Amino acid sequence: MALHFDYALRLRSNSVKTPGLYGYAGVVVHRSASLASMYSFNADFAYAMSTLVEPGVLRKYDREPLNKRDFSCSTFMLYLGLDKLYDLPHHTIVFAKDYITNVKNIFNNKVLTEDFSFYVHNASVTDDSLAPPGKSALYVLVPMPNNDSGIDWQAQCQSVREQTLDTLGKRLGLADIRQHIECEKIITLGTWETEENCYKGATFSLAHKFS
Repeated sequence: MALHFDYALRLRSNSVKTPGLYGYAGVVVHRSASLASMYSFNADFAYAMSTLVEPGVLRKYDREPLNKRDFSCSTFMLYLGLDKLYDLPHHTIVFAKDYITNVKNIFNNKVLTEDFSFYVHNASVTDDSLAPPGKSALYVLVPMPNNDSGIDWQAQCQSVREQTLDTLGKRLGLADIRQHIECEKIITLGTWETEENCYKGATFSLAHKFS
């Protein structure tokens, strides 16, 4: 068995109909062909189907029918390196005051909202190796509509950042968090798609529904 990681690749089709592989009999890795009985991809599903597979080969998940499917929400991510450790649990979920409207704005109206649900991951409270002594690593996840919304994230990024920090102060009492930020990284719906290869910025891929 041979395992290869982090290769640029695409599926190669030929006349061989391999069960379970949609007629694909090989993988092109750095311009050389590689054959196997099974392939495992850790890429976003829709991204893989729309970029690794040649157009016109798939039916259910070819580019056009795939684009017409409903996709999950996205997330605005704020990763913070802090010079203090907040007294918060490892996991904290805070629901919007008007949860139904928040969900409708994400999935139906596909617009930003001032009242949103969010999740805070404060892992340093249980693993002090994640940051230097007296400091912590914390991230905030805010569910957002995916890129079908057409939201201009270059224009909206900083305002949503400020709104997120304000909300941490109002809902969790972290009013002084800005003065404790030493480093940060933001992932928007736009960068989920352009930098992380997440189709439509939909971080949970195809929509989770029964119909």
